[in-house]
Amino acid sequence: MSSLSFAGNQAAPDLFHLLVDHALDLIVAYTPDGEAVYVSPSVEDVLGYGRDEFHGMDHLDLVHADDRQTVRKSYHEPAATGRRVFTRPYRMRKKGGSFAYLETLVQPALGADGGVLLLVASSRDVTDRMEMEKKLRATLRELRFEKTALDAHAIVSIADTGGCITYVNDKFCDIAQYRRQELVGKRHSILNSGYHPKAFFAGMLGTIAQGCIWQGEIRNRRKDGSFFWVNSTIVPFLDSRGAPYQYISVWTDVTHLKVAKEVMERSCEQLERLVAERSRELNRAIEVDMLERAWGEKLRERHSEVRALKPGQT
Repeated sequence: MSSLSFAGNQAAPDLFHLLVDHALDLIVAYTPDGEAVYVSPSVEDVLGYGRDEFHGMDHLDLVHADDRQTVRKSYHEPAATGRRVFTRPYRMRKKGGSFAYLETLVQPALGADGGVLLLVASSRDVTDRMEMEKKLRATLRELRFEKTALDAHAIVSIADTGGCITYVNDKFCDIAQYRRQELVGKRHSILNSGYHPKAFFAGMLGTIAQGCIWQGEIRNRRKDGSFFWVNSTIVPFLDSRGAPYQYISVWTDVTHLKVAKEVMERSCEQLERLVAERSRELNRAIEVDMLERAWGEKLRERHSEVRALKPGQT
């Protein structure tokens, strides 16, 4: 292999063997027709095969059937064009029967005349990365489902630490009667109804700035000036230092409950007034009845006294 040149540079045989024999990646040198003439010792760490064992195998047969055509093309192209090819991750069977995901750089080794003498394949085990990406995709898919469910049920907005809105869902726009572009970049104070004192919002901001969740009821004002009530939960998103970097607000429209409560309170007040008035009337009637009874009793006593008098004593 001392006559081989890589990217036009002459490589000393001892230096070449020193590099590839101690490389963490699996390095295999093939002739243009696919015969393996060198296998690095790292094959045992990557795939579990002994060096001599792997050397005598048909390596394409170890590639997963679904990936075989792609891998075959990745080797044919450098052999035909003299240009290196970087493969996407593909599956190769390990000695125990499981599959490892490999990424391979196929580098043509050119002779003095520019012809392809060997194909040097440097393969990196990316199984852990692929598994992590698979889990990440599954997590993202679950998060999309959860977001869809949340958006279908709740009024949602996200704001940065400066209080500017960065996201609102459709329900937020519907209840506030603003278009999304009218809300993004603005503060939630655009909905301030003037009902709550400044101390109310100061307490809210102080709570979430400390990284704590705030919950409470807020009366807001729509674009047309009408009011609506929401039960609000504001959750700070914390960075690695525990400092908030954005806030998500999840609202539930409780306007109908507040209206019903106000109607009930007014009805209770009216009922209490009626009961009080009726009680006063009953008390007056009782007092009159008691007076009438008292006078009646006195009259009967007087009548009895008169009848008890003998003739001539009057």
